[in-house]
Amino acid sequence: MINVREASDSDAEAIQAICEPVVLVTAISFEEVPLQ
Repeated sequence: MINVREASDSDAEAIQAICEPVVLVTAISFEEVPLQ
């Protein structure tokens, strides 16, 4: 079994690596779409 505490740091880095570009893309897409 995987020790959750051992994996938590690398998982957090992986999640950030995936989420940061997604947040940037969504932020850009919201800026491109005019609010009505």
